Amino acid sequence: QQAQQAGKHQRPRNEVEHPALGLCALQEVQILLEEAFLLNRGNRLGHRLCRYHRAALAAKTGIIDEPMSKKLSKLTVNIAQPFMLFNALVNVEYSRDNLMAGLSILGIGMLSHALLALFAFLAAHYVRRDKTERILTEYSLTFVNAGFMGFPLLQTMFGDIGLFWGAFYVVAFNLSVWSYGMIVLSRGKDKDAPGEKIRINPLKLILNHGTTPCLVGFLFFVLQIRLPAPVSAAVGYMNNICTPVVLLVI
Repeated sequence: QQAQQAGKHQRPRNEVEHPALGLCALQEVQILLEEAFLLNRGNRLGHRLCRYHRAALAAKTGIIDEPMSKKLSKLTVNIAQPFMLFNALVNVEYSRDNLMAGLSILGIGMLSHALLALFAFLAAHYVRRDKTERILTEYSLTFVNAGFMGFPLLQTMFGDIGLFWGAFYVVAFNLSVWSYGMIVLSRGKDKDAPGEKIRINPLKLILNHGTTPCLVGFLFFVLQIRLPAPVSAAVGYMNNICTPVVLLVI
């Protein structure tokens, strides 16, 4: 109660009336949520819930519209997330247990995608009649968007070791997407139709925004290569923008 009374006297009152958006009420809710969750500053989940509330506030007020949301998604997938994956691998100390855990997750990831592919094939052919819808349903059931929001959750729940485990799953995901995923999509394209044919590209198995940073980070992990302090700090800064940007997008 004393902390709440002190907060009432110390918190800033920068309210601007806006009849269409009702910013006064939204700002009041934001202040109350921050007081509730940030009293315990060691609670990482509280920090992320407050970030989520700010993101919802930005979306409600129209600050983040659909075009900006798409650009933030590209920023996350193409820049922030690769740095997060690389940073997750280089920050974990090498040990046989960590190596075996990562390789086990890689194997489980490949097996889970094989089982999902079988289930998706049977479900899509039983439910969908149209060929195009059947192919798209099979693809979407097999390959879920596990990384976009999954990594912030792993980091929140398990810390750096959670991201380390997730990096190996990403390798399994991308290997499956650029191999079996291409086979699924090629079945939906007419052989006589004009345009570029869908084929498996071996380079795409390695050179993509998910697998490449994982492989580079894995080499650093196995060889225990330490980054210089300025470079490590820069990688950490890029890693830290991933979670806030993801929360802004969703």
